[in-house]
Amino acid sequence: MKFQFPLAVGLVALYCALFAGCGKDEGQNVTGAAVENSQQCISTSCHGGTTAQSVSPVTGACIVDEWQQSTHYSGNAAGCVDCHGLPHHTPGTCGVCHGTSIPTASQVGNPDAAGKCLTCHGTAKLGTPHFGNFTGISHPAQYVDLQNIGRCRNCHNPHNNTVLQEAKQWANSAHGDVTGVAWSTEDFKNSAGCIRCHTATGYVGYVTSSPAFTVPTTPLAASNSYGVLGCNACHASYAFKASIRNVPPYTAPYNGGKSPKAFPDVGYSNLCIPCHAGRESGDTVLAVTNFTNASFKNPHYFAAAGLMYMSTGFVNFTTCSGTLTTSNGNVANYAKTLLPDNVSTPGGVAGGVTSTHRKLGTTAINGDSHNTAFFLPGNLDTNGPCVTCHMNGFTNAGTSRPTSHSLAISADAFNQVCKNCHTSEGGVALTGANFRSVFLEPQSEVFENALSLAITLLQTKYKIMYNQEQYPYFYDLAADPTGKTAVTDWTRGTGNQTVGLRIMGSCFNINLLKRDPAAFAHGRTFARRLLYDTIDYLDDGKINLSASVTAIATNPALYGKGARAYTDGTLTTLSPGTTESMLYLIGWNRSTGAWNTPERP
Repeated sequence: MKFQFPLAVGLVALYCALFAGCGKDEGQNVTGAAVENSQQCISTSCHGGTTAQSVSPVTGACIVDEWQQSTHYSGNAAGCVDCHGLPHHTPGTCGVCHGTSIPTASQVGNPDAAGKCLTCHGTAKLGTPHFGNFTGISHPAQYVDLQNIGRCRNCHNPHNNTVLQEAKQWANSAHGDVTGVAWSTEDFKNSAGCIRCHTATGYVGYVTSSPAFTVPTTPLAASNSYGVLGCNACHASYAFKASIRNVPPYTAPYNGGKSPKAFPDVGYSNLCIPCHAGRESGDTVLAVTNFTNASFKNPHYFAAAGLMYMSTGFVNFTTCSGTLTTSNGNVANYAKTLLPDNVSTPGGVAGGVTSTHRKLGTTAINGDSHNTAFFLPGNLDTNGPCVTCHMNGFTNAGTSRPTSHSLAISADAFNQVCKNCHTSEGGVALTGANFRSVFLEPQSEVFENALSLAITLLQTKYKIMYNQEQYPYFYDLAADPTGKTAVTDWTRGTGNQTVGLRIMGSCFNINLLKRDPAAFAHGRTFARRLLYDTIDYLDDGKINLSASVTAIATNPALYGKGARAYTDGTLTTLSPGTTESMLYLIGWNRSTGAWNTPERP
């Protein structure tokens, strides 16, 4: 499914000509004093006609049509002269309307840049979240930060000021939430490393640089207002659907650019990856040379793309590159179980991990075995996985998804995307009304349970406390029982650099997964294996496939392992003694319901 764009300007002009102009006819009055002075402007011989000046060079629509669809017109609030001043043609060209006294173009200028919008839409009118936070030391973000003053058109069509449904959805999403931690915790414009994702201006500069991505070296001009990620980050103009930025495939500069990872070209989903690849990878941890005195290497936050494409995450719990042999079983091709396939991901390996979610929005989904009758050319095979799942612009029938800019996996998303593979769970038929409670929320719960198990082992075995709310997140209880001293000796007093590497790597995985609450969906297999290996290492300092025994011993109320995972291959009834949390932690056969041997998922 492709995005549907407006008709070209020439076609719109032809439409106007065929229907005798796109505005009111000459001499036809408009009700209301505020717009009556627009009669001459919107006449068919001026901006209501078929000439170039009648068509918006940005949207390709008739200017007067746009205005008449807005509250500027319906509310009798603002006519042409209110925004543009007196008519602006060269003297003598429109004497039929203005006689011989006609102002020049310089007297009109740009109403937006000149602050004309603020005449009616100032701080008193709009308040928060547009303007209400300019004062104070600590405050939420706001839409009109320093980069948006005099640039209302970054988010609004000036001729049709009616707030679009997509704008309302964006304002309620994480991208537009003025109280969200991504925008309100500090003034990110002061940090050269942050502006590439935490400001629209920095993001545009980052993704449009050529020939390669470059982190800005100087911060943007700062003000006492924080900003959000506005419309102009992903759209080049207020002709929104026609001006989606074409961002090239991204290469993440992990480890200061020394360990780069390339992502595939996934169309419009390329827009999402630069900010959701994570800032660091497991290679950053590997590059540390002294674990007796090192700061925590933070993967950063919401690294959904990094998890989906298996580019981030610490995987070096062993040196095994072939079969991992343990007393509890052997894992064939151990390294391959932590690397993506080379078809979906640059740098992947033949026989690496595949993912249906990675295929969504690409032609690789065509013929997918989950639903061969549906996954045909033209169905969910363009725009990449991020757009397909979170803001797919149009349904298979060509109608807009009502929740596209909320970014939520809503009932609309389920009905368009998820149900093509996920039809039931535990014998319960999934619908748009119940899929969250029956499917997503239980998956989230068992994912969080596995994370909690890893965090518990970290504290009980190594005296390291995880505090998600306080950077740098990992605190040394052995050195300071109050939990206020950050860990610096990752070897835990042993001086063993390999131990230090793997303990910091465990912490890296914990924070990486904790910071993406939907990691269980973005990279299900990868997330499960990162969690399993982290727990398997933390329980006794070895990778020996002991996670299930440790889980039962640590929390028997959550973790139980019956004779089988499910009673049979219908996967509707758990085997006696088996719990949902154990189903997530270890592997089982989807055809028979039996446990896998070895148990690692």
